[in-house]
Amino acid sequence: MVLIRLLKAQIYKKSFIYLLIALIPSILVSVTTSQHQVRVVNSEYKLRAEKYANFHAMNIEKFVGETVGRLEMLSTSIIVQHDNLQDIDKILRETKGKDPRFSGFYWANTTGDIVISTNKITSPVNVSDRPYFQRALHSAQTSISEAHYGRVTGRYIISIATPIVESHRVKGVFVASLRMDEIKKEITRLINGERIIIKDESGKPLIQTGSTSNKYNVNSVIKVSRMPWTITAYVNPNSKKVFWNTFAKNLTISLTIMSILFLLAHYLLLKRKVQKEKEQSELHKLELIGNLAASTAHEIRNPLTGIKGLVKLLSEENQDGSGLGLTVCKRIIDSYGGEIHLNSSPDRGTQVEIILPLAGQ
Repeated sequence: MVLIRLLKAQIYKKSFIYLLIALIPSILVSVTTSQHQVRVVNSEYKLRAEKYANFHAMNIEKFVGETVGRLEMLSTSIIVQHDNLQDIDKILRETKGKDPRFSGFYWANTTGDIVISTNKITSPVNVSDRPYFQRALHSAQTSISEAHYGRVTGRYIISIATPIVESHRVKGVFVASLRMDEIKKEITRLINGERIIIKDESGKPLIQTGSTSNKYNVNSVIKVSRMPWTITAYVNPNSKKVFWNTFAKNLTISLTIMSILFLLAHYLLLKRKVQKEKEQSELHKLELIGNLAASTAHEIRNPLTGIKGLVKLLSEENQDGSGLGLTVCKRIIDSYGGEIHLNSSPDRGTQVEIILPLAGQ
């Protein structure tokens, strides 16, 4: 049980260190880089949204410009042939048939009564109360209306009114109606994954294409120069997908690098620990050798001390003794595996040589 507890404690300790050194920094780095990548992608999609908005604005302006050009040419034809209503009606119908975005062409006199219409009229229609008609009549210049429902067809349209001026006097107003539903179809045909919303100057949506999902979170707003409209292009950068893909990629790379650094640091610390333990082991060995040497010296000193005492006793016995000490001395030396040699000369004394083997010999 104690071993298991120690093992668990080591595992928890190393897991905590790994979490602190490798995992948490890797997550923080991955989150930071992923957020930066999302900002970069959003900037790119912002430019793309501007491109789409400009494209659709230019497309609408081109169509309106072409329509104004046609109206001015038709107004010239009407001036030339104002006495031949059948020819004028024929020209208007042919022009209408060239583009489905045209709802109808009308020629109204200065009082607002429609004189010629490419659409069937069952009862008299007057447009003198329309703001675009009054602007064209008084300014003698082309005027473009707000989006409204036409009185002849009941369709949701915008009207372009071009005055017919002869001898510096307005003789009538030439009106072309553009179908909002056909304009929407044309925009829808040209979209490339973006969402387009066209609003008038009051902020009222006129045309909406694409999904109404909240995923289109990057947009660009462009004003249409010829008309009081704003075009907003929305694009979907899929920020969540970009974030998580970048996060997973960077986390894998960062975690791999941090894990390698963690293992390297762990290896260096382990190597240092082993080296330190080795040094401590050497010191312990030296200490043991010192203790052993001291013990050995003590063991050697004890018999030498005894032998010294015996030699002294032997000296005393030579003066006045029985020689018993010499026998005891030899037995002690023999017990240690040694030898004793005596060399005595008259008047010179006795030389005693004792030979003892070292330990282990």
